[in-house]
Amino acid sequence: MSFESELIKIAMDNPARSAEDFRKIVELTEASDLNYNGSCIQTLLMPKIFTQKIYDYITSIAAKCFPILNKIIAQYRANPDYRLIFGFEPELEELILLSDTRITPIPVSRIDFFLDEDNCKAKLCEINTDGTSAMNEDRILGSFLDKNSSFQAFMQHKEYRKFELFDTFVNEFLHAYQSHVGDECATRVATATAPAPHVANANPPRVATAPHVATAPRTATAPRVADSPRPVPRVAIVDFLDKGTVNEFKRFQEAFTKHGIEAEVCDIRNLSYKNSKLTTPSGMVVDAIYRRAVTVDIMANYGDVLPFIQAVKDGAVCLVGGFCTQIAHNKLIFYILRHPATLAFLTKDEKRFVEEYIPLTFLLTKESIHENNALSEKDKWIIKPCDAYGSKGVYAGCDTDEAKWESLLRENLKNHYLLQQFIKPYRSPNLDFHGENFSAAYYGNTTGVFCYNEKPYGIYSRLAEGNIISTGHDEKAVPTILLLD
Repeated sequence: MSFESELIKIAMDNPARSAEDFRKIVELTEASDLNYNGSCIQTLLMPKIFTQKIYDYITSIAAKCFPILNKIIAQYRANPDYRLIFGFEPELEELILLSDTRITPIPVSRIDFFLDEDNCKAKLCEINTDGTSAMNEDRILGSFLDKNSSFQAFMQHKEYRKFELFDTFVNEFLHAYQSHVGDECATRVATATAPAPHVANANPPRVATAPHVATAPRTATAPRVADSPRPVPRVAIVDFLDKGTVNEFKRFQEAFTKHGIEAEVCDIRNLSYKNSKLTTPSGMVVDAIYRRAVTVDIMANYGDVLPFIQAVKDGAVCLVGGFCTQIAHNKLIFYILRHPATLAFLTKDEKRFVEEYIPLTFLLTKESIHENNALSEKDKWIIKPCDAYGSKGVYAGCDTDEAKWESLLRENLKNHYLLQQFIKPYRSPNLDFHGENFSAAYYGNTTGVFCYNEKPYGIYSRLAEGNIISTGHDEKAVPTILLLD
């Protein structure tokens, strides 16, 4: 019997109590940071439970992504002809080439998978870099597990751990800053922050951490660093605050403050730049930026963020989340990974990785539709925009009739869309209210691996009854735990 089935059996032995537990959890969720911008994260009664075997499998795949992505980033920097495949606008290309090569190319990410938990197999779903989020969802929902009587009964003679994603982030952010300022200042950074509590997990997990992966070859000159960098950076957490998850930003701000680091949450449009100093509206001089603003939003509002852009160009700040992350964040990466120009510089093992874990992906054209029988075999395909987030504009052929599918394909031929192999999500049971009835249903899953400086630190689980798992398609977030041996 699976963990989920065992949990549901325990819960439905006392359905009234379980329903009341769930009402309380929903009530707590609605009163928490997860209720923001007029909407609240939806959840289910049962958490996702992973064994060490599954955890090691999925985090090892995430770790293997980085050497390949770093090679692609290095090739983009070095080869003007290779850049043409991406089709980025000149302003973005300039920012990508200015990315600080001393910092890990992808310092913050969440790599999402379609994970078949029964057969221990996976396919990549999405690579989130810019704006990687939901750390706070896992933290808050995990804090409600003590209100779940069925879960407590299930765990009575078992040990588990939750994932800590804030203190660990501060630690890795400081590593990035140390890389930026150089060896001379790195010792002062470590000394200055020494009195703060150690930011590794307080209860070290018995988890095999993926080995650190070397960054891409240094192919560009690093931006200059301002004179006499501070041993402890003043940090700005920036986004378009009308779009960002501000409550989550505040939790990161608290984590920085706990470790003796001054930090502010700031709208990226409200920064000022004068005399080689970037400042927040309060007057704080910024030494390092944690960028949560996604690249597509920055480029769409380029004229409104010029102080930020100029500070980055001048190397006046340490930008954790440089623009080279857009190479991996843009969904075009799935097409790029299988492109002959990419395969030409990958090793045999890396090519096997691409073949096994990357869904077939093509530019959406009349030719790709015809060659892949995308009209007559619609259930095998999904279409999505190259550069969007939140599953905006994503359509699965299996969710539409033939006429609608044909219309969607035709309408998006000139909208920078991809045609991608549809991966049916793994389905697992969970409990929710269906109308007035509190009962079990099967939900599709996506499994995300949070990585800081290419190291895995936690798992994020999302579920939905449909085939597209996103906030726009009835997505549910649940806490994730690791079952200890």
